[in-house]
Amino acid sequence: MEAKLHSRIIWIDTLKGITVLLVAIHHALLAAIAVDGTSTHILFIIVDKVNYLLGHARMPAFFLAAGLVVASKRGSKSTWFLKKRLPFMLWIIVLWTVISFSVENFGIHLYPWSEYPSFKNGYSFPAPFGNLWFIYALLFLSLIAVLTNNMNVRKQVLISCSLSVAGHFYLKYFNFDLEINTILVSNLIYKGIPFFMAGFVFNRKLVSLFETPKLLLLISIFMLLTLAVVFSFNPALKGYSLFALRYIPSTLLFVGVVVLLTKMNVIIKAFKCVGKLSLEVFLLHQFFIALFYIFYSEESIGFSYPFHFLFLIFFPILLCWLFVWYSQRLINPIFFSIPVRVLRLIRFSTSKSENKINK
Repeated sequence: MEAKLHSRIIWIDTLKGITVLLVAIHHALLAAIAVDGTSTHILFIIVDKVNYLLGHARMPAFFLAAGLVVASKRGSKSTWFLKKRLPFMLWIIVLWTVISFSVENFGIHLYPWSEYPSFKNGYSFPAPFGNLWFIYALLFLSLIAVLTNNMNVRKQVLISCSLSVAGHFYLKYFNFDLEINTILVSNLIYKGIPFFMAGFVFNRKLVSLFETPKLLLLISIFMLLTLAVVFSFNPALKGYSLFALRYIPSTLLFVGVVVLLTKMNVIIKAFKCVGKLSLEVFLLHQFFIALFYIFYSEESIGFSYPFHFLFLIFFPILLCWLFVWYSQRLINPIFFSIPVRVLRLIRFSTSKSENKINK
């Protein structure tokens, strides 16, 4: 059991690390296109196509890993949610909303591919600021997991499907004033709820599946063939057809490849460290991308397009990772941990709520 638990932690941390880096690279690519435009160079075409294909798996895989992590929490899930997850997430939302909003008001546009400022008509906390939509999503999904924890699998699946379908029909007939809310709900419908709850509800079966090499290899081959057929016909997919024919097979194949890669020590060491600091990298990478474009100019480098393009994509991400790695002891207690006094106050105010949920 200890060996299985150790193996489970390794590939989940590796999965988190790889997906976070892929998200950061995706944002860097969007920023590069916003600043330099598209190109007909073969390198740009390859990177753009690979990024498009990985877009079907990176966020679903991250949500799947998050669901597996929540399922592994021991003790009362409601106690964990009220005393740890809820205070921490609210603190991160408030703190990084203030930081992000202040940086943009200072004149640094964090999202070069979108309109500036990010919110023309003002801002309110019910609307996530940029990348913080993912924190909102995790908080909502954690609440669903806690509320359904003591139910049987059938009820958990039914509630998850109902919430996803309700959101699907809401987006079909109604529009949000801010696009970020549409992004949040859309990701919850087709990526967050299905994959997070799959990891939470079927955690043992999924772990057993991903840790059975022969079965994992067969499933990976089948998913690869499925994707080859789907992409060869290239149908116009959206909604649940996109979820069924691309998100599910892409995510299973992606996770399977990651699990197989964890057998290589170099891969483990490289991405496991990123996975353990996934929140820091996720929240900070956009600031490094934005600052990079303020001071960078192609003429100051003077290299060919391939180097220039790769430099735009990977250098700010590398700087972010190095900063997080070498300054984690300094920044974590301030920016990625809730102060003890605030935590005690929140725990005291939520102690009564815990009793109600348990009942």
